Amino acid sequence: MNRLLTLAAVCSVAIPLIGCGDDPNEYADEAAQALCDHFFECKDSDELRGDMDACLEMAVAIYEAETTEQQAKGREYDSECALKMVERYESAQCDGLLGSGPADEADAACKPRCDPWHGSLSAGMECEFQGDCGKGLECSLLQGPDDPNPRRCVNRCAGAE
Repeated sequence: MNRLLTLAAVCSVAIPLIGCGDDPNEYADEAAQALCDHFFECKDSDELRGDMDACLEMAVAIYEAETTEQQAKGREYDSECALKMVERYESAQCDGLLGSGPADEADAACKPRCDPWHGSLSAGMECEFQGDCGKGLECSLLQGPDDPNPRRCVNRCAGAE
């Protein structure tokens, strides 16, 4: 049971990583398969060994729920970035990190974030969550002592524009 909870936690961290084709609802199966393949390859779990169906069922349900939530919030789906996330799952090492995420990749190569879901806020605008910001931007905690809401959408390579 603890391993199933671990999978749920991994999925919840990976939630922003959903969407692959033009229709995000079709992505759940592909993302779930890549995630469960990675989980089974990298985790030595007697509880989950041989229970790929349970893993897939749980992961698909989580991804489908996230798709519904993102759509309800009016966020835009980016199939190109979603495909990159699946590729990260497929190529990830067994280091507990599921490969580098969008922020890690952006830092390493000074590229804009590539998240499957994004909002419409422009650089410099106040944000609450990562998904609030427009494509390529990150909801970042700035160090402005006079700013009552120090979270703003920024391009990490260029700063707040």
